Amino acid sequence: MTDSRDTEPAGLRRRRVLRGAAAGALALGFGPLAGEAQAATYMKGADISWMPQMEANGHYWNNSAGVRQDLFTILKGYGITAVSLRTWGNPSDSPDNGHCGIDETAQLAKRAKDAGMQVLIGFHIGDTWNSVGVQNPPAAWVKIGNETNSGICKPVGSISNPDRMTGLLNAAYDMS
Repeated sequence: MTDSRDTEPAGLRRRRVLRGAAAGALALGFGPLAGEAQAATYMKGADISWMPQMEANGHYWNNSAGVRQDLFTILKGYGITAVSLRTWGNPSDSPDNGHCGIDETAQLAKRAKDAGMQVLIGFHIGDTWNSVGVQNPPAAWVKIGNETNSGICKPVGSISNPDRMTGLLNAAYDMS
């Protein structure tokens, strides 16, 4: 198998990437074939990934009149047309930190779609929060994500272990 990056001119690669991004946007409902939420000239969104966690801990929302109301209704009242949700591979069972699993995120996405909102799901490689400085490997690691400045799957793939970090990055590239 040959690597097309060695044989294609840079402009062609760029066009291919742009076409792929456009196709992905259409598939996610952000292009000319999108539903009602696309009628606006721009998207106004919010990350509400924390919503199930707060609901599980007894929190609820009041509208501007002080009346208890579903959060989606309140957000729509403020012009929100899209929500961002995150999902982790295998979150803990903790009521404080054990949210954003695939099933819970799918249920929340359905609630958002039923409320007429578009949904953007961020698939995180970890089982809980990771950041540039903290990258705990998930129980079943499968793909590389963003925020890799200081390494991945630390301490194994930290920048202080460049050979191992390179090996992990190459393995992820080979799988894609």
